[in-house]
Amino acid sequence: MWNAYFWVDDADGLYAEVTAAGSHIDYSIYDTPWGIREVGIQDLDDHDIGFGQLLS
Repeated sequence: MWNAYFWVDDADGLYAEVTAAGSHIDYSIYDTPWGIREVGIQDLDDHDIGFGQLLS
């Protein structure tokens, strides 16, 4: 479960940016069965933040 979830236009670009910055990755980028490209990170206060992009 997330503390926040954001819709993005480029999930792969965001994933590359947060990994290059050394962010703590909760779960690596993947495609959900329901058509979302998704990644989860954890911020410095241990909040779980999800990012998703609709796949077409």
